Amino acid sequence: MINSVLQKTRSSIDIEYLREIAVLIHQLECIDLDRLLWTTYLRSGTSTLKPQATTSILSLWPLEVKQRMIDRGQTTASDPNEIDHASCLSYVQRVLKKFRNQTEYFQAQLKEKKQLLNNRWTSEIEEAIIKFVQQHVIPLYKVPTEG
Repeated sequence: MINSVLQKTRSSIDIEYLREIAVLIHQLECIDLDRLLWTTYLRSGTSTLKPQATTSILSLWPLEVKQRMIDRGQTTASDPNEIDHASCLSYVQRVLKKFRNQTEYFQAQLKEKKQLLNNRWTSEIEEAIIKFVQQHVIPLYKVPTEG
């Protein structure tokens, strides 16, 4: 797929270099999926999953969040039911901040790699790599995150 794009654009780019770019794009896509999942956890725990159509407020932190806190030593509690709202909120906010930092880091790496290619990097090449990652790699990552 990428070879035909390279031939059409008459670009000579080392395939290993393109693999490195594909890995960065893959990492960014995975982080984005994780960020979406953890944003949903945050919205669940802060009662903002649905627009305020009802007057009842139900804050519910998913068991996955509480169990991960226990597994990663982020709480002294051993029972998920003992973990309070403030602890969950703080933990989820830290996880989301980590994802933002990772996104910034990988975006900077990707930008640097593209700049090193100068005029050989085209939107056609980028689209082909993104399409490949989305079709062949991201579905493998979605399975564990979507359950």
